[in-house]
Amino acid sequence: SDASQIDKVKDGDILVAEMSTPDFMPAMKRAVAIVTDRGGRTAHAAIVSRELGIPCVVGAERATTTVTDGQVITVDGSHGKVYNGKVTRRIRTTTFASILKDAIKTKTKVYVNLAQPELADRVASRNVDGVGLLRAEFMIAQIGKHPSYMINQHREKEFVDQLYEGINTFARAFNPRPVVYRTNDFKTNEYRELEGGQEYEEVEENPMLGYRGASRNIRDPDIFDLEIEAIKRVRQNYKNLWVMIPFVRTVNGMAKIKKYLEARGLNSSADFKLWM
Repeated sequence: SDASQIDKVKDGDILVAEMSTPDFMPAMKRAVAIVTDRGGRTAHAAIVSRELGIPCVVGAERATTTVTDGQVITVDGSHGKVYNGKVTRRIRTTTFASILKDAIKTKTKVYVNLAQPELADRVASRNVDGVGLLRAEFMIAQIGKHPSYMINQHREKEFVDQLYEGINTFARAFNPRPVVYRTNDFKTNEYRELEGGQEYEEVEENPMLGYRGASRNIRDPDIFDLEIEAIKRVRQNYKNLWVMIPFVRTVNGMAKIKKYLEARGLNSSADFKLWM
């Protein structure tokens, strides 16, 4: 039910947890369905399961205390139901792929929410207008080490190279459609799960409202600089890469970020947008 137990999830298992965070990703990719006690439509588990194309029920409230290891259950993500045992009747569903296979015209742009580079080509082939939210956290979790830990080991280039490869995969697949990369929004508790993380992160009572997002970029620019370097390298070949700054708390904070990016050659223009 917590990230320390994700190795228990094997290929073909159903992942049952109180809630999920980016460090659950290896287990989520092995799972055929996900059930969480907490969460809503925009919860991490809901977003990732849609991306993976697997059933998910969030907000089940008592799943972790009701479902036992090895128990056979059936997850109906379309109707938000979890059944005991194997349900053999066919449940009619409408898949994301079937919705997007035809060139449906809409009055608004249709942007997707992505994080996993291996899905870039498949989703880019669909009838979408770009990536409205490319989340950094999955790619950084795949690196597996706290950025400050790598900086102190003089391994900055290794971090930048791996992040560049991930972002570049999306920019190439969707070019010339925009890809909006949201800079790293790891919370302190999530950072602590990375190798070396406990050395650099305090324990916060409420990490959701803690040291994260734009304010962290301002106060800890060394990590932000690694992301900027990867972004600039991608944009040498693909100008469709834009940037989103997460968890902006004040106008002044966003102004500082904008000025910081401009000083490093990332100026708002026709081919570079800065979102928040």
